[in-house]
Amino acid sequence: MKKQHQRQYIKWMIKNLTKKALEVLGRKTYLSGICRSAFYWSAVRNNNSEEVYFDSSKLFK
Repeated sequence: MKKQHQRQYIKWMIKNLTKKALEVLGRKTYLSGICRSAFYWSAVRNNNSEEVYFDSSKLFK
């Protein structure tokens, strides 16, 4: 896969995964998970039936 196509694919995946996480958790819980993972490198949030894992560790390398 060429780098340009790879970047486009990654952007597409992030966009779709973000939409799915927002649907599962709701805006307030989603933002809470993002903030916590930025501070502690990772976090988990759930809605009693599904879990979403946040991992920000690569941002600190």
